[in-house]
Amino acid sequence: MRALASRATTELNNALTAPGKLSWWHKTIGTMYNLAERSPAFKPVFQAAQGFIDDVSHYAADAAERAPKLLPRLDTWRDILKSPISAEDNKAVGKPIFEGTLSWTRDAEGRPVRVDALVEAAAGMTIEAMAAEMVRRGAIEERTLRMWRGMPDAQFESAIRTRYENSFLQPGIVWTDDELVSLFSLTPAQIELYREFRAAVDRSLDTMARADMLRFAGEDVRFLRDPVMEADTLREAASLIVMNLSEQANAQPDRAEQFMATSQGVMDRMEKVLKLQATGYAPLSRFGKYTVDVVVDGNREYFGLFETAREANKMAERMRAEFGAGTVTQGTLSDEAFRLFAGITPESLELFGNMLGLDSTGDEAQDRAFQEYLRLTKTNRSALRRLIHRKGIAGFSEDVSRVLASFAYSNARQTAAGLHMGDLSQAVSDIPKEQGELKDVAVKLSEYIKNPQEEAQAIRGLLFAQYLGGSVASAFVNMTQPAAVTFPWLSQHGGAKLAAKEISKAAKDIATRGHRYEAGLAEALKAAEEDGVVSPQEVHQLMAQARGSGSLKAGDGTRAGNALALASNSITRLSAAWGKLFSAAEQLNRRITFIAAYRVASQQRMANPAEFARRAVTETQFVYSKASKMQWGRGAVGGTLMTFKTYSVAYMELMSRLWSQGAPGSAERKSGRKAVALMLAMVLLMGGGGGLPFMEDAEDLIDGIAQIAGYNVSTKKARQQFLIDTFGADAADFIERGVSGLPGVPLDVSGRLGLGNLIPGTGIFLDRSNHTRDIMELLGPVGDLGNRIVTGARKALSGDLGGAALEVSPVAVRNVAKGVDMAVMDQYRDTRGRKVLDTTDLEAALKAIGFQPASVAKVQDANYLNQRAKDFYSLNADRISATWAAGIYEKDSDKVQEARDMIAQWNEDNPDQPMMIRMPNILRRVREMGKDKAQRIADTAPRAMRQQLREELMRQ
Repeated sequence: MRALASRATTELNNALTAPGKLSWWHKTIGTMYNLAERSPAFKPVFQAAQGFIDDVSHYAADAAERAPKLLPRLDTWRDILKSPISAEDNKAVGKPIFEGTLSWTRDAEGRPVRVDALVEAAAGMTIEAMAAEMVRRGAIEERTLRMWRGMPDAQFESAIRTRYENSFLQPGIVWTDDELVSLFSLTPAQIELYREFRAAVDRSLDTMARADMLRFAGEDVRFLRDPVMEADTLREAASLIVMNLSEQANAQPDRAEQFMATSQGVMDRMEKVLKLQATGYAPLSRFGKYTVDVVVDGNREYFGLFETAREANKMAERMRAEFGAGTVTQGTLSDEAFRLFAGITPESLELFGNMLGLDSTGDEAQDRAFQEYLRLTKTNRSALRRLIHRKGIAGFSEDVSRVLASFAYSNARQTAAGLHMGDLSQAVSDIPKEQGELKDVAVKLSEYIKNPQEEAQAIRGLLFAQYLGGSVASAFVNMTQPAAVTFPWLSQHGGAKLAAKEISKAAKDIATRGHRYEAGLAEALKAAEEDGVVSPQEVHQLMAQARGSGSLKAGDGTRAGNALALASNSITRLSAAWGKLFSAAEQLNRRITFIAAYRVASQQRMANPAEFARRAVTETQFVYSKASKMQWGRGAVGGTLMTFKTYSVAYMELMSRLWSQGAPGSAERKSGRKAVALMLAMVLLMGGGGGLPFMEDAEDLIDGIAQIAGYNVSTKKARQQFLIDTFGADAADFIERGVSGLPGVPLDVSGRLGLGNLIPGTGIFLDRSNHTRDIMELLGPVGDLGNRIVTGARKALSGDLGGAALEVSPVAVRNVAKGVDMAVMDQYRDTRGRKVLDTTDLEAALKAIGFQPASVAKVQDANYLNQRAKDFYSLNADRISATWAAGIYEKDSDKVQEARDMIAQWNEDNPDQPMMIRMPNILRRVREMGKDKAQRIADTAPRAMRQQLREELMRQ
């Protein structure tokens, strides 16, 4: 028998598998994290992609943290009370920021002076005077000047003028506090905002420069990544690289020249950024896709991006009046043509375009795209200076907070790209050619990660607000994850008793205000918070502010602009508060898991408890990042349809990994399978037998097959009856519904905590008159929301505005309304207002916070099964009646006999549901069959309409 089974398995493998073939799971709904854990060749690809995403969040937050007032984050309940900077402060602070980078510099005595004044003064200077001043101020050495004097006169003059202009006639200044007061009349609070802007920009430039230096030095200094990124100053970071390259040059004389050139490139990058910081560099950003381009005699005088066609048209009209109609062109910026640069500002590209491997003088296709992108989006700063000085037209956004958010996020992407994109490309390339399907997945993931666009972000945000936001019940269910997942996983290391003890202790410690953790754990927890392991970085807030669509906004000073900003900020605060319960529960889960895992690792004397704790968080709280997203979950459509599906998929993948880990018979394999048993036990405890994975899906399939065979049965009802007959009613209720079935428990959580319905739409296998519910299930939350919007619109059109508003309200709001109705009426009513059963005030309160009362859940569940049985009975009775009537009408005795046989077979298969067909009903069907369609419609219409329809029929 064993040999036969082995042969059958071999034949099945030969038919369904082949070397290098990827499973259907990972081609569809499998997460990339699971694939990385399953496939050693793919793991470096995932790690590089995830590292990129983590570092985008880290470095964006790192810069933003230096500007808490300009870039307010809404992380805690208290943060909801924060306010954006005012329109007046934005205007006041923007003036020294943007004028400082465009129009001002310092003279020989260090005093602020406008660049145009120096340019005008320099126009009257002789070449010798310029040379003398450069020597005096250290812009050129005497020996260099003597060398230049050996040049031809024209060449010497050109060299002196160029050096003088680059040294003394370039704008850029960092203002002192006294200058900000005397020249710009800034208040102390506004000066603080200016310092915030400078600190955030300087930090963003600093980290991007470090990543660029590491990228430029390449594999030779790859091992220095962490020391370089963590060095106290940029100069120290550069010194680390240069010193190491010098040591390598001594050890490899044949490469010494190459190492020297690399060292010089590193120092050049450092000096470039230090100069930008010292001269008060500020990005001159534009936002939108509608373009206005002004070119006069081959020189670009202006290029603007606008977010609406109206804004673009107004600026174009203004430019035509100034420069002439023939100089102005309008259009839109192509998203596809410049897809490579999506999410990166022209300012960032101008400074560090080479971090993407781009060449501003190269001939490759992507290099030419880079050059064209800069040509279109970058206006010469001198042209901008002239424009703002002469016409008061900025040519760039003066929204200080948005400009800073955009720059910080864009540079964070550049920094992360410099640190990880090389590794990502190499990891993809290293996948063996024999694993072609795996490489295809890796290539797709790489391209997906490089595209920063969010898929249907607004819709998915709306779905979160509709179904999870504001719900106490949803937050409570989320908080069960440490018990449902962390506990079984952690039991592999020291047993279930130790795991349960440490999880309980961690939860208690977190609940104790001011609790002091042991030294090693406190340090590890702090590092995990900074890295986003236990407190995920809210980089989406920065992205939203960069797009101008989120976070807190300053008005523009006009009444309309300020009103719009107030409305937007109110929505932002409400959204933050609405999602706070769920996000707080998520953060709590991660902290409990990290603390418990760290302590278990310490007791098990593991070498690195902090690393084990990080892995515990990743394994049990799952990875929801873009790097791990399933292939079917990408794009606007996939991302929307697969909303809320990641948890159940990741849960099943974890069970699969635990079940098959280690070699057969090994201790690791045994502990993994014990953990799976514990996971199932926790599901059984929380959701009952009906909540075991795929239970409802299997029931639908079995019941569908039974219906095809003619049996009107319910697997669920049969199971429930068996449990009652075997264990008694109380025990059966507990086995079926878990803790919700315990005597006296007033609420039902089995539906929320169970995993019985993992495959959407399995009800389609059942024979019923209406499959709308199954189709909505296939479409997921977006299908339900769309259906409610249509229903709400109908109510609104019929004058029921209150009903319409409630119909499209979030689930949390509708639960409150339902709870109030239950409290007032002392009964639970269906959607048509009909009584279902009497309820208590406690049940009304539970419903108001999102929990289904246990009594209501039991009645609704029983009613659903009974209605399904009734529908199947009625459908079969209708088919039999139709067959019998057709036999009489067509004078076909065989059909009549077929109907009689169908009745007999039904009664034999379902003796407890005997079917009796009344002959008057059949004869009525026969008479109806003899009428034409118009007559049937008229005869079956409501009595008040019949005469009207018959008259219209006669006129036809």
